[in-house]
Amino acid sequence: MSALINLGYPAAQAEKALKKVMAGLPAGQPEPPIEEILRLTLRSLA
Repeated sequence: MSALINLGYPAAQAEKALKKVMAGLPAGQPEPPIEEILRLTLRSLA
């Protein structure tokens, strides 16, 4: 989340977007690399 804040996104907005992305990941699957999570989160903020 600190990467999103460093990019200028407000903390509350970044946290909400990150939670949304994490909730949408398939259950029972390994977590994707942080780069993929960041990409998905940035896309949801756009």
